[in-house]
Amino acid sequence: MTKILIVDDDPVQLRLTGAIAEKDGFKTLIATGGKEALEYLQEDRSIGAVVLDLVMPDLDGMAVMEEMARLDIKCPTIVQTASSSLETIISAMRHGAVDFFVKPVAPERLIISLRNALKLDQLESCVRIDRKSVV
Repeated sequence: MTKILIVDDDPVQLRLTGAIAEKDGFKTLIATGGKEALEYLQEDRSIGAVVLDLVMPDLDGMAVMEEMARLDIKCPTIVQTASSSLETIISAMRHGAVDFFVKPVAPERLIISLRNALKLDQLESCVRIDRKSVV
């Protein structure tokens, strides 16, 4: 069972996203802010993907992704936010997001995004292993 970390300061959004993921067979962990999310990610390297809100009071989603990169935490991150500006989307992707959606998200869209992020992560892991074996 793949672990998914859901990060949002909105308790309703946390419950909804968690329920959708759990219904599809994922084990969910929840964090109510960026600092808590980073603690989870540092302690548990078996987390398969992150669904990350961009706007949070303690540490926003962009800062979380920057810190993940600094700490070399390679976990596919899907960004969700209420803002759909093109600038926000581009910035999130530059910070390492593998996908982006605007809240509220349709359950099917969330599940497809999670599955694609996990497939991408598996592919990148295989490529890293192949590169190490060539050297």
